[in-house]
Parts: sequence; C-alpha cells; structure tokens
Amino acid sequence: GTAQIEITDENQLFQIAWFDCEGTLLENDDDYENTITNLCIGQYYAELLLQDGSKEKICFEYSDNLFFSINLESINHDLCINDNITDNSIEVLIADPDLQDLNAFSFQWQNANQDIVSNEQILTNVPIGEYYLFVTDEFGCQDVEGPFELNEPDEIVVSNIELLEYSGGFNISCPENSTSYEDDGQVSFIIEGGIPFNPNEPFDFNNNELIIPVLDGDEYFEYLLSNDNVTSFPGQIPINNGIFNATISSLPPGENIIQIIDQANCSYEIIINLDSQPEPFVAIVDNVQDVTCYNESDGSINITVTGGTTDVSNGYTYNWMASNGSNLSNQEDLLNLSGGQYSLLSVIDDNGCVFEPNIVIDIYEPPPYEIESTVNDPLCYDESGWVEFTVSGSNTGGYQYTIEDTVNEFVQSNTNEYNPVDTIFLVQGQYSFVFIDSKGCLSENIDIDIEPRYEDCLLIPTLFSPNADGVNDVWEIGGIENYPNAQITVYNRWGQIVFESNSNYNDNRWDGTLRGEPLPFAVYYYTINPINEYGKTYQGGVTIKR
Repeated sequence: GTAQIEITDENQLFQIAWFDCEGTLLENDDDYENTITNLCIGQYYAELLLQDGSKEKICFEYSDNLFFSINLESINHDLCINDNITDNSIEVLIADPDLQDLNAFSFQWQNANQDIVSNEQILTNVPIGEYYLFVTDEFGCQDVEGPFELNEPDEIVVSNIELLEYSGGFNISCPENSTSYEDDGQVSFIIEGGIPFNPNEPFDFNNNELIIPVLDGDEYFEYLLSNDNVTSFPGQIPINNGIFNATISSLPPGENIIQIIDQANCSYEIIINLDSQPEPFVAIVDNVQDVTCYNESDGSINITVTGGTTDVSNGYTYNWMASNGSNLSNQEDLLNLSGGQYSLLSVIDDNGCVFEPNIVIDIYEPPPYEIESTVNDPLCYDESGWVEFTVSGSNTGGYQYTIEDTVNEFVQSNTNEYNPVDTIFLVQGQYSFVFIDSKGCLSENIDIDIEPRYEDCLLIPTLFSPNADGVNDVWEIGGIENYPNAQITVYNRWGQIVFESNSNYNDNRWDGTLRGEPLPFAVYYYTINPINEYGKTYQGGVTIKR
C-alpha cells in the first residue's frame, strides 16, 4: 500500500520520517520522502520536522480491501487410527488482487505450542491438533489465519471376545469324521469407535469438519472372514440397542482372521484360534462270542468307542440293528444274543455328533441236531437188538452220547464217543439217547424202544419119537445152548420127575427114558428155567410117541 502527505507550504517543511505503530522507522525513497510505499494493513504515523525545529506527528491507518487474503480450500482428516499421519492435510489458497507472484509469498505453519511445523503452502504429515498459518508477501506484509483443526474419529476397538464352548469345553462340536460335522465355531464381541455405515445419514467425506453422524439405529459394520479354506464375502454386524454386539458363526477349526471394516474403509483385525476340537471317533470290536448251542441266546459283542464328547453319566448313544429289523437297546456291548447279523448303525455323543462306524458283525448260531436212527429188534427177549444213528448239525468236532434206561431208571455214568459206523447193541428195554457235541450242547432226547420180535427165546418141541430111527429120537430144545445153566425138569402125569438137567442140556438131552428104561406113550409136563436176568420160566407139555 502507499501513503502520501500533501505539502501546501514547502517553506515550512524540513524533513519527513515514517514509522509503524511500534515506532520502527520505515524506509522510503529519499527523492519522494513525502510518500511511503509497501504498506501493509495496520497503523502508522509520519513525523514532520519543521524549519523552526518543531515536530509534528500525523497518525493514520491503512486498510486496503484489495490486500491479499488466505482462503481455506480443504482439510483432510486421518480417518483411521493406524499411526499413519500421511492422510492429514490442510490446503489453503491465496487470493491476491494485485496478482503478485505466489512464489513471492512465504508460509509458516505453527502448532498450538507455536512450534513451526512446515513452511509449505499445504500442510501435510502432521498429527491431529490446531494449526495457524502465517503468510508474508514480498513486501513483508503478513496475514495470519487459524486455528485450523485436524481431528480423527475414535479408534475401532473390539472387546468382550468370547468363544462358544460346546460340551467338553470344545470350540468345534464334532470331530471331522462325524457325519454331522460342520464348521460351527462361534465368536461374539463388542465393537466401539470408528465410523459405522449409516444408510440414512452417510458420513460426509468432503466436510472440513469431522462430524460423526449420530447413531439412529440402522448402522452397521462390515466384516471379512478368512482362514486356510476360504475368504468370505462381506457380512454385516448391525447395531442392537445402541451396541454393536457381533456374533459370527460357522467358523472352521484353526486360525480365523476377522477384519472389521467401517464406512471410511478403516479396519480392525482380530485373530480367533479355534484349536479345541474333539478327537476323531474310533470304534474297535474287542470280542465277539458266537451262540454256543442252537436256539440259545448267549452270543455277545464287545466294542470300544472313543472320540467325540462323552458325558460321564450318559456316555454315548448307540443305535444297533439286528438282521430281523429290530432295534436293540442303547448299549455299547450286546449280551444274550441269538444268531444273526448285527449292525452298529450310529454312535451319538453328548454334542449330538453322529458317527457311522460301518460295523457289521455276524453272530454264528449252530444249526439244530439232525439225528436219524435205525433200530433192529432182537428175535426174542433174551437176545440183543441194536440201533445205529446218523448224526449231524450243532457244533462240529465230534459227538458223544449218553444212554438212559427209562424203564429201570438207569443212566450210564460215562459218555460214549459216537462213531457213525458203530452199532449199539441193546437188550429189550426203553432207552433215551442224548447226544453231546464238541461244545457240550445237548440234543433232544432220542427215545429208542427195543422189543423182541418173538415172545419166547426157546423153541420147545411138543412131540418127539424116541424109537431109534434117527429122527426125533431126543427132545431137542432150540436155543437151549444159550442157557448153559438152564434147569429143566420133566414130570409124568402123577407129578413124578422123569427127567432133570441143571446144566449143559445139549450134553445130556432127554431121550424119553427113565433110568435107562423107555417111557410109554404119554404126555409129560416140563418146566424150563433158563436162569437169566429176565427170570422167565417155560412150562408146557411134550408127548412121547413110539
């Protein structure tokens, strides 16, 4: 700017000096000492030295509306709390009506502590706070603007991180070999700070003032989930009763990285390690016991199941199915089984995890006995008949048998080894056979009845002719040779003994004589006691004919 004093009486003026309001002498052109140039807005005075030696002071104020001005162009705030201040900047424009060269201006930025932080027109790379700009032109005129405020939102903070725990304290409910396995880890936490998305009142990124919209109930954060297997599409975490209470489910085991993102694309990362997972299911068949005997129920299956999660009091739930389609009791080990096929369809643990072990076990049950008998009765009561058996079924490895005489209630004290080619000889009677296989399984009673085909074992002639013709000369008793101790007595009609033998009749057969004299034609009466275990005595008549 320029100020000039008009002199009307040059004879009175001797010298003019120009000063600013602080009393500092200003320089001017000596040829034009009544004019001062390069003035800035402010207060000044001119001191006039008159010829008579007196001084006169003229004060004035210079305020030119066309003086340069500082105009704010933009303020960029660092919207993410990441220790990176490069996003902070303040940009100004200089309005100069005199079209001065901008390079003629000097800039000085000071913080609130009056520390010089920059000499550039645009302030960058400074922390948040208040800043003042001092601009000086080529004439030394200076203008000051400020404070300009750099601000930042509250940092995104995640707190109250909690992992869902299933029964057993695991973060994943099921082993991976469970048919019901899924990625079911879950984490919950609370989000504070940042600039949440606000559909009704989006954040104004062009506003020089950092104004966070007031929460009105529809705000949300976005999140990205990544792990070894997948990176998910962005999900939303909505506000609930003024709190961003997040619950993220379907997390797999291992390391999960969750990135919380706000409207300014600022992010906060949390790492969730879900390394607590049940051991894989394992089902081992320890022992299988087949059914011992046909139609019994003493088979058993013993298994051991590990893995998953078990409750001490409840254990696993077992789903067995028999080959007849029936579901068996919920037991790890099966007892009192009959023969058939048994399948362990599934095992369910305390978390409801299903394991299908694909265990199919055949319980062997021996077939029933198949016994055929062939009986040959004796000719008479005093002879032995026989029986032969064809035995199959039940357990292999050889058979034995016992014999019980059901009439005399006699049971052999020992068992007999069965041989298919053996013939078992039996005297008259009723017998009960029981066969025993290699595992001690008993057959049903096989009843055998031995009956003589004829009532008498002796063939006793009723007539003989002792006339020395060589035919029927003696009383020849058939079968008597089987009774060497037989007692034979013959009487006449008066009861007198005419013949008697106490042993070996065939060596002393009756020839129809008494003490060497032939007996007359007549009927004689006999008693024959074979002296055997059956105690039968024969009685009858025999005729001597001459």
